[in-house]
Amino acid sequence: MINTLPTDRFSGEGYTQHMSYVQQWKHTPRYAGFLFASFPVALVVLAIVISLFSVGLSLALFGVGLVIWRFGLVLSRDRGAVWRDWVVRADGRPIAAPAVPGPPAHAESWVAEMRRALSVRSDWRAMLHQGLLGFMVAALTWSVALLWAVTAVAGLLYWALVRVVPQHPDNISVSELIWPDRVGVDISPIAADSILYAALGLVFLVTLPPIYRVLVAANWQLARVLLGESESDALRREVADLESSRGAQASAENRTLGQLERDLHDGPQQRLVRLQMDLATAERRLADNPDAAAEAIGEARSTARETLDELRALSRGFAPPILADRGLRAALGTLAARGPIPISLAVTATVPLPAEIERGLYFVATELIANSAKHSGASQISVTLADGPGPLDVTLVVQDHGSGGIVELPGHGIAGLRERVRGMGGSFQVVSPAGGPSIVSATVPVPRQPVS
Repeated sequence: MINTLPTDRFSGEGYTQHMSYVQQWKHTPRYAGFLFASFPVALVVLAIVISLFSVGLSLALFGVGLVIWRFGLVLSRDRGAVWRDWVVRADGRPIAAPAVPGPPAHAESWVAEMRRALSVRSDWRAMLHQGLLGFMVAALTWSVALLWAVTAVAGLLYWALVRVVPQHPDNISVSELIWPDRVGVDISPIAADSILYAALGLVFLVTLPPIYRVLVAANWQLARVLLGESESDALRREVADLESSRGAQASAENRTLGQLERDLHDGPQQRLVRLQMDLATAERRLADNPDAAAEAIGEARSTARETLDELRALSRGFAPPILADRGLRAALGTLAARGPIPISLAVTATVPLPAEIERGLYFVATELIANSAKHSGASQISVTLADGPGPLDVTLVVQDHGSGGIVELPGHGIAGLRERVRGMGGSFQVVSPAGGPSIVSATVPVPRQPVS
């Protein structure tokens, strides 16, 4: 027997968690504990919230009522959070908590502060839940849960109860009403009722786990709507996160370009100026002092070689052609083969990656490998690219057994990589205890590919 319940964030669709009948029985004590305890708790909270709302309404014209309402809203928010956590533990599905407004950025008048406190929609939804609807659903589900449990127990134990409870001789049994031609003739009324009630009790007992699960799910659905993050709040939060990630990505790109500009100015540009001077010197001495000209040409050749080495080093910050031609797997393979120290590579990711994600992860891997080879003192580096925790996530992990103790300085190295990953909408984690090993991971969500 399989029971399936919906659990999409807002619409309630797409919940694919299947729970076997045995698993439902294992969770039944948890369901029962919530269902039977929720009603008395909701009754107490209802009395408090209704009292605060009523008193506040009667005193609203005097200003005191607004203060009482504010206290009631805060109480509803706090009790709503407790109730939300309670029903989440009972049901097993998470509910995103609404954002709690923070303190104002500057001092404000009492009227403005009161207006701001009374304009939080999530607090009013919590008051509606704690002061009315939550109690109604809790009372209804409590009644059904009690009915199901009592019917199951009483039905199965009717044969014993009927021997204890006195029976009036004029009583007409239920079985006599259903089978008047047989009860009292072929079978006694007590035996017939015992069989009938035992069958009914067995049905209620067998269906008790899925019924309790549905009752808990009803409380969860109401809590999700009134005590959870609303769709508009979630959209505003996602927009804010998107704007923040775009800002982080732009900041990371600007910092990378600035660093590249400084590197070009301090390195290859200066060497090219010196190369030009060496060639001019060789040109002037070529006629009258061939030996000095040859020496100048040798210095120019050395400068050109050093400049080429620096340009090759700087080119690691650009995507290699193999990345565009053959993808991230091949680019990481080339990077591992040409690494400054031995690099072991494991690529098991199965999620198709768009070009911008591949380019960003390649830059992250390149920088982490360069930092590890330069600062950690490790003799080997391992690079792993695998599927992430989500169905559309990919995780890059770079690990070394060097000295550890990575320090994240603002505007440098690791901090820049963190902003780059954040700009891709991902998360960045550094674990680097003193003595090693250092493990740096970047998990990035992969956008859904459009269906052609």
